[in-house]
This record gives sequence, structure tokens and C-alpha cells, in this order.
Amino acid sequence: RSLAQLKNVKSYTTTVSGSDRSMIIAAGQREIAMQFLKDWFSTEVRDYLKICDPYFGIEDLEVLQILHSINPSCKVAILTSKKYQDKISQPWDEAFRSHWRILISAQSPPDTEIAIVGIAHSGELPIHDRWWLTNGGGIRIGTSFNSLGIIKSSEISILTPEEALLREKEVDQYLRREKKEH
Repeated sequence: RSLAQLKNVKSYTTTVSGSDRSMIIAAGQREIAMQFLKDWFSTEVRDYLKICDPYFGIEDLEVLQILHSINPSCKVAILTSKKYQDKISQPWDEAFRSHWRILISAQSPPDTEIAIVGIAHSGELPIHDRWWLTNGGGIRIGTSFNSLGIIKSSEISILTPEEALLREKEVDQYLRREKKEH
């Protein structure tokens, strides 16, 4: 079954330019998207994963369980918006921990830091796009993890090492608290 899913993933992958691959995940293709991410986690993710998603919330924590099952030593950093977290009760760290324990797993989550950042007047993340970055690579995802392959079509693009490094520098400004004002 996994081989069939992998063949489906490969059949949807198209070459955009010489070194950039992308695929469209249509509505109803959640399994294909999950298989793509699992394969990417096992072959490409090294040392760490940095997720930049303005709409990452407690409902997206399942991705950490999948990553942890494939790559248990991987450290995770998540950059998300204050605006999106305002719908979650505070303290935010306890809300994330409770959701993990109650709905995801009794096991401890992977080593994870969640940075909640917002522009002063709106609470929006200063970065609009969704990037998942690792040592030497990354992917661009057109929607949040919890809606990938569910209702609407969206894209997953593989970033070149150079593209990933540029995006990682942008994300790191906020994760390392070097940039405090937008």
C-alpha cells in the first residue's frame, strides 16, 4: 500500500524548474500528502525542523507526532502568529501541552520551541508564507498542516538549499529574538 501511495506521489510531482520540484495536493488527497511528508522527514530532515506558519495552532500538533515517530532526535522550532493564538486560552504553553497530552499522545512531545510573534497593531506574523526548513533544505506548503489535502487544493514545493537558507535566515531573526520590531 505504501508503495502504491509513493507511486501516486511521484506521479503528481512535476518539475517546475531545473532543481525545484512541486506537487499539487488536491482535496481528498490527505494520504498522499502525509506519505510525502513522512518520506521527506525520513530522507531530508536532519538535526532540526523549523516550521514557519502564521496559522500553526494546537490542531497542527499531530505533525510533531509523525516527525517524532520517524526522526525522534529531531529538534523542532515553530514560528507562528500572535493573532492566530489569541483564540487559544492562556497561558499558551499550557494549552499546547494539554492538547498534546489529551488528544495526541501520552508520550512526551519532541524537543519543541514555539515562538509566537505578532506585528504590534495587528498581531499578524511578519512572514506571510509557510516554510518548513531543515539543515540544507526545506519545503514551501500552500496551507497549514491540518488542512493539507482536506478541502482545497494546495501546493508543496521543494526548496533548493539556497532558497531554504534565505528563508531560514528570515525565520531565525524571530526565533533567536534578534528582530523584535517589524
